Amino acid sequence: MSLIERWLRPTQSGVDGALNREDIEPDRAAEHDEVLEALGHELRRNYVSREEVAVVLQSLGADQLATHLRENKLPTKIAVRHGEFGEAIGGALFRRLKRYCVPIMKLRYKQGRNQPTHLADILAFRLRQDPPIVAILEVKTRTTRDLAIGVEAYTQLGVTIRDGLGQAITFVVARLADRNPALASRIALLLAGRHRIEQHVVLVYDQASWDERVIHRLRAVVDQDTTATVVQVPDLAPLVAAAYAAAAEDLARER
Repeated sequence: MSLIERWLRPTQSGVDGALNREDIEPDRAAEHDEVLEALGHELRRNYVSREEVAVVLQSLGADQLATHLRENKLPTKIAVRHGEFGEAIGGALFRRLKRYCVPIMKLRYKQGRNQPTHLADILAFRLRQDPPIVAILEVKTRTTRDLAIGVEAYTQLGVTIRDGLGQAITFVVARLADRNPALASRIALLLAGRHRIEQHVVLVYDQASWDERVIHRLRAVVDQDTTATVVQVPDLAPLVAAAYAAAAEDLARER
């Protein structure tokens, strides 16, 4: 079990109408330096694959690895960092805790380090189910109070399902086609329409700013079965900053 799995712990869950709520909180007893190291590693993996590390290492040398990551891959804008940190946490939750298949890390394929990504935030799969499950995640991160963020996420989720799901699946298939063609083929079959959709809203929120009215407002608009996962993190803004600093340093341990 990785530190991420031990650090993020489910605390409660419940169903109210069409909305299923899950709460997750970090383990306060976890060693801060170890958490930062684990978060840095998770972030770095979201931006740079082992294969890219090997190419850069061979081409530029070990001393240039961290510089390459800082100057070409990691975002510098605070808002982009916060959003993409949330995506990394959401991916880790579904991959490591919930044991879904999350076959690609979309942040590796950005066109510019400060440009937002499009399509679904995260696609996760349970391909052995009958019919297979496609879980669509809309992830939002907030370090200050924002009562409308749950409704905003749910609205965007609906747009993705209505207008962009086929494109998102196609994107996953294209990224997998060379390195894992068997998995790419299994996921491509979902384009025929035989699958079940799961809707997920993931809210990564500063614990001191959390307000239950976020859920109250979300519940009022949810008309399709949806799971809201609320991850309340103490001192979220400084943690994100420290995690990005640790991401570049993670390359030293990767070699």
